[in-house]
Amino acid sequence: MIAGASASGEQYFSDVDSAYSRFAGSYDAMVGMHPSAARAKAAALSRLTKLVPRGARILDIGCGTGSEAVALARRGYSVVGVDSVEDMVELARARGVASGLPEDRCSFKRMRASELNSENLQGGKFDAAYSFYAVLNLEPRPEEAARRVASLLPPDAPFIVGLLNPTVLFELSVYPFLGKLKGFRKAASRPVRLKVASGGEDEVDCFLHTPVAFAGMCRPWFELKETTGIHFLLPPPREGLLRFPSVLRMVNRMETAVESRFPWNRLGYFSLLTFTRTEAGA
Repeated sequence: MIAGASASGEQYFSDVDSAYSRFAGSYDAMVGMHPSAARAKAAALSRLTKLVPRGARILDIGCGTGSEAVALARRGYSVVGVDSVEDMVELARARGVASGLPEDRCSFKRMRASELNSENLQGGKFDAAYSFYAVLNLEPRPEEAARRVASLLPPDAPFIVGLLNPTVLFELSVYPFLGKLKGFRKAASRPVRLKVASGGEDEVDCFLHTPVAFAGMCRPWFELKETTGIHFLLPPPREGLLRFPSVLRMVNRMETAVESRFPWNRLGYFSLLTFTRTEAGA
């Protein structure tokens, strides 16, 4: 299945949901627990737990199979997870039940980021929100999603976002010597057609944003406070890299030392962005 570049509205979301439904059962093994994804998610979780005290009510946008929501609920947070893919939501609910967490501590609903509203989320506000792993790259209306998230947060509340970045250092500096221009095509294309999982056949249209561009889309509701670039010295995540664990550890240590500094913070395969809710529109 390919979500064509011209797809929009309901057809686009239908194509995306169908593609992710087909591998929902293997998502954790193929993507969610992959070392590259695990590092990106661990960095986001660490950022969130440093900024948000236990007991806070948190919104998980694009919860997938619920692994982060359940982990946070076990730490004492109250988490509501939303995802557009029903099969993912069902798996997340099953994980929540298996964990023994009550529904008021960990619950899941089928909903898109651009559909968020307090009426469908128990009518209350949240203390923080996050979208860890490129979910908002599948949102054709990021400005509307930002506005909806902002309507659920008080001023100064954190909003942590993980995105795929179109300008990746490795792709732009190394790939040309290998006869590959993928990095330049990604930087120039809107949207970009990418595989749902490495080694799979399903593709969807992704809307890649640089940190600066995405921050502009989130104004005036959010102010960007911190940018971290993750995986800028390595090629995009692939199974072949797992054969070299010592190299991966060494490179990860090197990246961690400078990943929040300019220009490295804008050149990662993933961008980890920390926003705060502004007074505008509150």
